[in-house]
Amino acid sequence: RESGIRYTILRPVFFMENWLGMKERIEHGSLALPLSPDTRFQMIAVDDIGAFAALAFEHTGHWENRAVDIAGDDLSMTEVAQAFSRAAGRPVRYEQVPWDEFERQAGPEITVMYRWFEDVGYHVDIGAIRQQYPHLTNFARWLNTRWQSPQTEQKGSASA
Repeated sequence: RESGIRYTILRPVFFMENWLGMKERIEHGSLALPLSPDTRFQMIAVDDIGAFAALAFEHTGHWENRAVDIAGDDLSMTEVAQAFSRAAGRPVRYEQVPWDEFERQAGPEITVMYRWFEDVGYHVDIGAIRQQYPHLTNFARWLNTRWQSPQTEQKGSASA
């Protein structure tokens, strides 16, 4: 700010695409993290981050010298598991794993991040963000476009 250089800072929350790294386990019916089942978890699709960057270039006056937190959806961990159940066409249960077990599997840095999600978390005003970009992706739509269950993939292969 003191340099006088124009800027726009986009601060996205957890990427929806991060779920793809857990896909195999989720597809087998388990979403296991250390967060409480009722912890609110904000997420954003990476395509939306790109859309906000494009808006910042297209409308520099509006976005100049601003730092903006961006998110596309806000769900509890139970709601995330329910959304995966609908997408997978089979039950996906949320399992809260003990923090020490999670740290052994994920490492200390990732554990610190998830503790922050649990204790502080993001608090983006998604309604205000949606006013800036009405095509903002919610989790259900992201799942419909980016998440293929093995059953869906098999059906698509059989008809090809």
